[in-house]
Amino acid sequence: MQSFDLQNFKTINTIIERDSKDTTYKYALLRGAVEISQEYQLLKYNNGRPD
Repeated sequence: MQSFDLQNFKTINTIIERDSKDTTYKYALLRGAVEISQEYQLLKYNNGRPD
């Protein structure tokens, strides 16, 4: 299983929150983040590091 850094999710969150609401790439970005979250739902973080 590949490690997915928590900083990547923070970056995605920043893009989604701050950019224009009508950009279509944001929907693809959000969809990708959801897919990753579902695929690695058992991955736990402890102090920002995978447990």
